[in-house]
Amino acid sequence: MGIDAIINTLQESGCSPFFFTSAIQSAVFGDKARNQQSEIVNSNLEFREHLQELRNEYARERLDAQLLFRRESYELGRQYLIQQTIEMNKSRQQQADFKDFLTRYWPLEQSVYSVLMEREKFLSQKSIVPLTVLVAKTELTSSIRNTSLYEQFCEELISYMQPFGVNVEKCPWKNSCQSRLGEAMNINFIMGGIPTLLVFPYQQDDIIGIETASWSFAHGLQSMNHSKAVQIKCSDNDLIPQITMSAVKAIIGMTRDAYMLAEYHAPVLFGQNVESEILAIPEIQELMSSHYQDMRKLFESSEFRQLCTKEELSLIDNSLSFKLLKA
Repeated sequence: MGIDAIINTLQESGCSPFFFTSAIQSAVFGDKARNQQSEIVNSNLEFREHLQELRNEYARERLDAQLLFRRESYELGRQYLIQQTIEMNKSRQQQADFKDFLTRYWPLEQSVYSVLMEREKFLSQKSIVPLTVLVAKTELTSSIRNTSLYEQFCEELISYMQPFGVNVEKCPWKNSCQSRLGEAMNINFIMGGIPTLLVFPYQQDDIIGIETASWSFAHGLQSMNHSKAVQIKCSDNDLIPQITMSAVKAIIGMTRDAYMLAEYHAPVLFGQNVESEILAIPEIQELMSSHYQDMRKLFESSEFRQLCTKEELSLIDNSLSFKLLKA
């Protein structure tokens, strides 16, 4: 077996070749020394011993350094493999959790992926991004015995709000709403950053209530505004469908105007064109009056006005000048 082959074998076995070559060099020098004259050997013995000590020390240092480097490299590689396994398991767990979320907690009929694809088109447009409205399937918008009522309810809203540029979706809920706040949080988890209004009509004894959750372009639960928008007392069961529809229309219309004013400095539309039967409900009339007064205050603030052109200010001012406002 040649020297190179021996060195390769030692390297594969984990032994440093520096130690081996040092031993060979020592043997060669020793053999030459024995063939020289005794006086030369004696005269150079101290020097050769010192030289050999330096060589041996150098070999030990190189051996220690290489062993240290090899062990550190091995340890780093092992840590990387462990971390890689942890991250892979995290990814698998996240996928499993997300799949479980879609199966158990996603309340909408439309799949998450199609929702995101559709909303991506909105966000890529340079024009105005419309406010998306999702009305929940509750006891006031549907009936267990007549599931078509929910569809009819949404279709009427779609027809009514279309001229205002509001995107009301048809029958968005898969099943009846079980938790207003919980389902709002789940929808926000996916649709955060997409301007959205969730409307939850509900009935509690003789009270018709509208609960809402809304957000604009900001992300996260902190950007979601959740509130009980209005409560209307009604003891006549025959009037409940009409009052519910009027209340939902009013909430959507007011939210649309606030969204367009705040995000696009656009004039209000709903307040100028609200139906008389909606204003005939005292609680709604009072709510709308307060709402548009607040919008007037926003319009008159210096922070808002400095972001608007003169033409925009004029249009907004005119749109807010209607009789609904109270002094």
